[in-house]
Amino acid sequence: MTDKEHVESGILSRFIDLFWGYGSFEAPIWMVGMEESCGEKDFPKRINAWHTRGERQLDDAAGYHQAIGAPEHFEERARVQRTWSKLIKTYLAAYGHRTNTSDTRRFQIMSLGRIEPVLVPTCFIELMPLPSPSTGDWWVKDHTDLDYLQSRKAYMAEVADKRAQKLKALVAEHRPAAVLFYGSTLRKHWERVSGPLVRHPAHQKLFHSQTGGTQFLMMPHPVAHGVKNADYIKVGELLRDRIGGQ
Repeated sequence: MTDKEHVESGILSRFIDLFWGYGSFEAPIWMVGMEESCGEKDFPKRINAWHTRGERQLDDAAGYHQAIGAPEHFEERARVQRTWSKLIKTYLAAYGHRTNTSDTRRFQIMSLGRIEPVLVPTCFIELMPLPSPSTGDWWVKDHTDLDYLQSRKAYMAEVADKRAQKLKALVAEHRPAAVLFYGSTLRKHWERVSGPLVRHPAHQKLFHSQTGGTQFLMMPHPVAHGVKNADYIKVGELLRDRIGGQ
């Protein structure tokens, strides 16, 4: 570890075990990605804010980002965040709402990851709990002495399968109508939750499976090359009948 700000090991370990993201497990549609992005200086701030705010499994996205000094995506006239934008359009389409930029921005500000949403309930989850700017960077080691956090490879080996099994248990407990995984490179981890995924007959970029009352879906990452707004809007349209009046 370097002379950069140290994160207390107990808090960090609990964050890895407990924190999933933002919103409500009662949302009919869950969005599941790989991990949150962050700047190097933000890492200790994010972990400590989670601790201060009560170590919740799911926090309120706007409140949490206010606590870490990054409220700009939840303020009036906010810039629409690139990854969130397409996921929001899936929600909007699923509920029969307009998917234009204005409505997408309004949804981001008022409902995305909110514990008490204004529009519709949402659930934004990350398989891997620790934020990082990219898969090529690993600044976590600069803030902890924990052995399995000294490299991304060791972290993935220690945490990924455990998190997938915990996520599978959360789905079984809360029984959302649909779980949308975004990011095809993590397919092997997604399938530990969903079982085998096959191409959807009505959507060339979408893979799916059904377990119990939950439909599992997998799409390329929203900012992957060639992925368009229409691709995620169509996913929402396909989900409309599943969520009904929820």
